[in-house]
Amino acid sequence: MVEPAGRVVPVKGEASPQGREGAKRNGRGAEGLRTKQLKRVRSGVLFGGWGGERPISLLSGRKVVEGLRASGWRIVPIEVTSKDRNPARLKRRLRAARLDAVFNIIHGTFGEDGQLQAILDGLSIPYPGSGALASSLAMQKAFSKLIFEERGIPTAPWQALDRETPS
Repeated sequence: MVEPAGRVVPVKGEASPQGREGAKRNGRGAEGLRTKQLKRVRSGVLFGGWGGERPISLLSGRKVVEGLRASGWRIVPIEVTSKDRNPARLKRRLRAARLDAVFNIIHGTFGEDGQLQAILDGLSIPYPGSGALASSLAMQKAFSKLIFEERGIPTAPWQALDRETPS
């Protein structure tokens, strides 16, 4: 099962005792759900957005839709446009689609910075990947580096630059 915050957890009684490799062999995903169960889920694929990475998100989204449909998944493609900058509009669209889960294929601003994740969390629509807070923090690279250093996680030497930093 995928929790609203994007974390994947096993469903009681469905986890494979053989671990990840055994799960692949016996037709169950690493999350403990059977492939047949997953294919019954009505899944949305969100793609597009309004940032500079929109063209690649459109291409990626269409390929994900194509691949999942070819594998037998029930997919609802949802192209996100600049009109969806209005969160109320996007929420209405997502509610109307009656989704069980969402694959977020929107790159960059809005898709990876925690904004979309927060909307999905608020609607209780599960999705794979990091939640709103982790996504937001990860977009702030210098802040992420500080957290890594504070926690003793190895990171390459770095320096934050801005427009005022001499070259």
